[in-house]
Amino acid sequence: MWFWGLCHEQFPGAIQVVDLWHAKQALWDITKELHRDETRLIALEAGRLQAVLAALRSASGNEKAAKCAEYVQHNRAWLRYADLRGPV
Repeated sequence: MWFWGLCHEQFPGAIQVVDLWHAKQALWDITKELHRDETRLIALEAGRLQAVLAALRSASGNEKAAKCAEYVQHNRAWLRYADLRGPV
């Protein structure tokens, strides 16, 4: 996305992250449809992106799941919530 480059240019060394609300919004609809619980949202927040991607990819043929998996894969560098939060 264009703004990541702009942020890097204007604020070198700054930590960049997709805000958690937007990331969860991208995952919520398909999570409700496929899993009927918040397990994948919890995994996203805990930094378990492989588990999120595996669940989305297991829904082969589901266009929304494929689109969400693409979103997670493309933005994984900016979805490091557990790393940024530190120990709880």
